[in-house]
Amino acid sequence: MLKEGIAPATTKRNTNLYNATTLQRVKEHFSKKNSNNSEKKAPNDLLIETLRQQVSSLQNELINEKSRSDKALIAKDKQIDDLNARLAESHQLQLGLQKELEIHKDSDSSII
Repeated sequence: MLKEGIAPATTKRNTNLYNATTLQRVKEHFSKKNSNNSEKKAPNDLLIETLRQQVSSLQNELINEKSRSDKALIAKDKQIDDLNARLAESHQLQLGLQKELEIHKDSDSSII
């Protein structure tokens, strides 16, 4: 039987016996297969590492974007608070003016 260039040196009682040279060939053959498998894993490992770096980069971008959005929301909340304070002031001034007008109307009607 000849497979991968390996043949038994002798056969005894239906058992194939191999010499040291053949043993060395078998070891070399399987070590090549193992090194090929490790080479196949290396690109996968590289791809996994690249994907991890991309995920990390995207997470950092997302954190930065969230930070910018939070700052913008804080600024908008401050603007809303300022506008509410101005509106309350305006309302108080309007009420004050209304009372003054009522007082003037009352005093004008009492004069006549």
